[in-house]
Amino acid sequence: YSYKNRYVLNANIRNDISNRFGQDVKKRLDPTYSFGLLWRVTEESFMESTSNWINNLAFRVTYGIQGNALSNKSMDLILKMEGVDAVYNQYYSSINDIPNPHLSWERTTSWNLGVDLELFKIFNVTAEYYTRSSNAIVSQDVAYEYGKTSLDLNGGMIDNKGMEFTVAFTPVRTKDFAISVSLNSSKNWNKAKTQSISEITLRDYLSGSSDKVLKEGYAVSSFWSYNFKGINPNDGSPEYNLLFEQDEQGDYVRNEDNNLVLREISDYTDLLVYSGKTEPDFTGGLTTRLRWKGLTFGANFSLLLGAKKRLPNPYPASGNIPLSNVNLSKDLKKRWKVPGDEKNTNIPGVYAGRIPNMINLQDGKSYNVYDMWGQSDVMVVNADFLRCQQMSLTWNMNEEWCAKIGVKSLSLNAIMNNVFVIADKKFHGFDPELGDSVQPKTYSFGVTVGF
Repeated sequence: YSYKNRYVLNANIRNDISNRFGQDVKKRLDPTYSFGLLWRVTEESFMESTSNWINNLAFRVTYGIQGNALSNKSMDLILKMEGVDAVYNQYYSSINDIPNPHLSWERTTSWNLGVDLELFKIFNVTAEYYTRSSNAIVSQDVAYEYGKTSLDLNGGMIDNKGMEFTVAFTPVRTKDFAISVSLNSSKNWNKAKTQSISEITLRDYLSGSSDKVLKEGYAVSSFWSYNFKGINPNDGSPEYNLLFEQDEQGDYVRNEDNNLVLREISDYTDLLVYSGKTEPDFTGGLTTRLRWKGLTFGANFSLLLGAKKRLPNPYPASGNIPLSNVNLSKDLKKRWKVPGDEKNTNIPGVYAGRIPNMINLQDGKSYNVYDMWGQSDVMVVNADFLRCQQMSLTWNMNEEWCAKIGVKSLSLNAIMNNVFVIADKKFHGFDPELGDSVQPKTYSFGVTVGF
């Protein structure tokens, strides 16, 4: 509904039904609706005096609820085929998933506030702020009477909020010369309010997860690392904090069998340190165009800020140097070689033993100390970067010249992709998104003729 092209109201209502949720028919329904209001301020009479420099000003607000039906959930009882029971010598099955009559759609409630602004017919600005609250499906504790100790239930609250900003600027526009710049950026924050409780392993915390809420109060893409203590001066092996009991001097405590004593923990993050998020806080792009008569130069840039990632582990899993036909990282030249090197490097020495150097941790599993070093905080770096994605040069022949050679139009273009990237020096020139390789530069030349 629009009134005087000044006030605009939009409303959308729909209802979806899915049989994925099974027993409770009411839970199959997903009423979805949204409402939006637009106010064109420049259409108001009190804005007439500013019409020569404020060409457009409008405010927008929208509210909506939408649902999501997970494709990996079923309304049926799911059994898992097991092997042969040792007592009865019969094949048996175990319960993998039981029907949940209360399972329903994941629902997301959204608020969007926006403003559109045009100044002097040169600047165009669009800004938006949004909040989203999702009732996600996560695994939660239930009474054992259900047949399982945990079920996938609605109630995993995840809050998202963010800003998006776009500016288009054309300071010069004449017949023969023009400059235009376009900038877009976005920033997002998310926080989990309900932690998933099933099948969260130590490796989940180390790798991060995009589909599990690993820890309440942290972003969904959060990950953790082993806390690197240093290099053992005797054999060059890596050592870690937080895993074993230590005395006041920082030395490990051993039991009567001379074995290291594991620390008592409440969850796996007690033996790890928080390293950051794999998803960035801020992303942005910049597009520039410069035109002189028939010649146009363009350049596109992208920017990413606020993310963290791990460097590739230069050692193989065992910590041994592989065969001579295997490529190695140059970083291994800086490894520990003799006592005293531990003061100048954080790269452990080559492991010369035949039996893998393993540590038993609190989850009852054994881990190779060189794998652990690759997943330690010393290998975490900023994933921020500025990338020049493309540069292009285009020449368009004018109509007079085209008429002389009997064509309607003719243009030549040259394009270079992946021009350069500026990132943390710890990547040693490798691409921050790839880690151990680079995106190759590509060149293309083209001719376009119209008849």
